[in-house]
Amino acid sequence: MKTGILPNSDDAIMVDANIQDPKFDDSMNVINTFPDVSDVNKYLHSFDQEMNENDNDSSSDEEIPLVSEKNATNGLETFVNFFKQQKNDEKFKPDDLHIFRKYLGIVRLMEPKIQSSIHEYFKKNN
Repeated sequence: MKTGILPNSDDAIMVDANIQDPKFDDSMNVINTFPDVSDVNKYLHSFDQEMNENDNDSSSDEEIPLVSEKNATNGLETFVNFFKQQKNDEKFKPDDLHIFRKYLGIVRLMEPKIQSSIHEYFKKNN
């Protein structure tokens, strides 16, 4: 018994497959552009190795930029002032502030002292 739903022969199936559907063509074009799984795995593996090599190289070659004593002093003074303003925040404990003040004093001692003549001192005070 035939219902007529299915094609009668293989030729009819081939004819149906040859019908041009723009949506189908677009989908096939997109699918054909996908890379092979093994290619993706190779790429990811090489990328992973490259990232590991860069991490190793950058950590050994990375230099910490020099910070002048004046910039260090300004930064610590700013942080101490910020710390003092955080009175209502539980994360900022007043007992910890002495650590930053200690290093602020050390950095201030490291700043170069410029000796001026006594005449300049009296000019400023007049």
